[in-house]
Amino acid sequence: MEARLTQASNKQLSKLIVSNLAGTLGSAILTFVIGLIILKHSDSALYFGLSQAVGPVVSLLLLPFTGSLVDKYNKQHIIVWAQGLSILALGLFAGFIATTHLTSNLLMVFLLLIALKISDQFLSTASMAAATNLVVEEHVHKLKSIEQTIGALSQFIAPIAGVALYAMLPLEYLVGLEIVLEALVIIITLTLNFRLVAHHQADAQASLFSLFKEGLDFIKAHKKFQHTVALFMFINLLITGVIVGMPYVQVKVLHFSDYYYGLTEAALSLGFILVGIYLSARKAIRYPLLLAWKSILTIGGLVALMGAVLWLPLSTDAFFAFFLLISLIFGGISTAVNIPMMTWVTQIVPTHYQGRIFNIVSTASQLLSPLGMVIFSLGFDYLPASLLFLLCGAIMIGVTAYWPRFYKVNILSNQLED
Repeated sequence: MEARLTQASNKQLSKLIVSNLAGTLGSAILTFVIGLIILKHSDSALYFGLSQAVGPVVSLLLLPFTGSLVDKYNKQHIIVWAQGLSILALGLFAGFIATTHLTSNLLMVFLLLIALKISDQFLSTASMAAATNLVVEEHVHKLKSIEQTIGALSQFIAPIAGVALYAMLPLEYLVGLEIVLEALVIIITLTLNFRLVAHHQADAQASLFSLFKEGLDFIKAHKKFQHTVALFMFINLLITGVIVGMPYVQVKVLHFSDYYYGLTEAALSLGFILVGIYLSARKAIRYPLLLAWKSILTIGGLVALMGAVLWLPLSTDAFFAFFLLISLIFGGISTAVNIPMMTWVTQIVPTHYQGRIFNIVSTASQLLSPLGMVIFSLGFDYLPASLLFLLCGAIMIGVTAYWPRFYKVNILSNQLED
């Protein structure tokens, strides 16, 4: 019986990989092309900034509903309906372009972005919450690792493929291609068994707001989970400084050529991909909290090291070699934090709470990113980059090192209650 269950789980894992690759790569290419359209057809950077704010705003507005609906209703149906919304929005957008021949109508572009974000919010939440129903426990780690790798690979390929396809094909054809990929995801989803591994379901009679409140109460009741999530949200806020600062330093301070800058960006994605492949091929990490803790300390050290190295009178080639190596390591270690933590959360949060918990955590994280972008964009305009990197690294190391002792979190235990 167990062997048959494992075999069925393997089949579902293969289908999920194909579905994730089709959906993620297609979405990444289309998102890149939409960004190009906004940049090309608007005179102000404000429009591009607004396009980046669509995600956090939609997530916040849907916060009380998304997770509760996912936990209350059939996750397979929610994924299919979410994909259907994407196809409808893309079809209307393609029809508008074909009939009016206007690719620069920013109102239609923003309406498309909003519809796609609503769809993605339900799709991603339902997919994450359904993982433990779709595959056996020992395959959850592999699934999360592969999803992370596909995401990194898509971000690596999207700019190259997006530019090439946008130059060769009319926009409505590109949108049509995305519709085909979305339809493929629906077909694969309909063949999956969402009850392969049985788990307790949320109360179908409860209201959405009472379910949402239960999700908040769950986080409040489990201090270890609460403090762990809080730490990672704070670290993500500091990481925004690196996301803003590394391109700024390379282009504006060190005056890297486009070729050098492109290689360092590629090295970051390569780090994501290589460690993602490694983690997907090995068994689940025994102590994910311990690995995450050590990895964050290492990231803090790397950020501080960047600040220190910027004080040195090195040549452009020497700086390039340093940032190339740092980008590769940074990408790899970031993946070494994310994948074990996602696996841990998936396994320790009861299935009937996962939709709400994943949604609350992801929305909170998204809300901090724009704040970090504003803070560090201003910071790099008025303060030396070396000083900001040193401060970020030192704060990251200090907070992370003291965290287990201050909050009495046992990082050698994977249980919610020690």
